[in-house]
Amino acid sequence: MKYSKNYERSETMNIAVKELSVNDGIEELEMLKSFPFEENGFQRSASDEDLLNLDSFKKWLKRKEDNSKGIGLKEGWVPDTTYWVLLDNKPVGVIKVRQKLNEQLMHTGGNIGYGIAPQFRGKKIMKEALKLILPIINKKYNIKKALISVDYDNIPSQRVVLSVGGEVSYEEHEKFFYWVPTE
Repeated sequence: MKYSKNYERSETMNIAVKELSVNDGIEELEMLKSFPFEENGFQRSASDEDLLNLDSFKKWLKRKEDNSKGIGLKEGWVPDTTYWVLLDNKPVGVIKVRQKLNEQLMHTGGNIGYGIAPQFRGKKIMKEALKLILPIINKKYNIKKALISVDYDNIPSQRVVLSVGGEVSYEEHEKFFYWVPTE
């Protein structure tokens, strides 16, 4: 598997994060298929049509790569970059990084959204992945504090955000909004 320049590996577990690439393939496709479209406040950015086959997935990858560069954004949207969470070099999760915040994101989603495939939950994988992604977004996007929103009833995700230094700043729409230092 080829890794981008933003590939980082955890020292405590065999976990890594890797920026999405148009060269990604069937492993990433199958992992995304294991996610419900929306769950616990995380919405999979690939539609069912994007995940039909490798050709449709490659088109989605290209759109996501363009979005990361600010190309083809819908009005009011900001550039976002998708990173794969890898366990033993296999994709098991996803982290979406919005490179900046607008007024809407301050009240709905924040800078970071993430999810772990159902069969890999409860193993502290996302805690390690967030530890890896935070310095990347500090350096790459000059984000000094990242905003993460978590549904009131998503206790496991609240624990993850607290474990990486998140502090609740405010509550809205049945969500906690945490500021997390990236340095």
